[in-house]
Amino acid sequence: MSEKMINKKDLAQIPEDYFEIIKVASCYVELLSKNTKHCWIIYKMGFSDKFPFWLYHKHKKENQCYHLQRKKNSIKSALNEIKQHDFYHITGRKNIFDNT
Repeated sequence: MSEKMINKKDLAQIPEDYFEIIKVASCYVELLSKNTKHCWIIYKMGFSDKFPFWLYHKHKKENQCYHLQRKKNSIKSALNEIKQHDFYHITGRKNIFDNT
């Protein structure tokens, strides 16, 4: 199996109570956050890259285009990034630098 492929170990780390899996392909998994309804793609670039998991995001399922959100070193780190992003949106998109 190629190191670029999403495997059973990767998929097993995705909590079903938090995410709906929309699609699984050989090198990526497409997810829907059940909390914000934002869509995500975790694309596995392979182990040759320092950050082999590229995280793409869009706000609505019906939007056509994803944008690159972050590059992460593990699928666990990518999933944590999504959860942090959800928290940011759920709490009213508070700027962490806002001193008021």
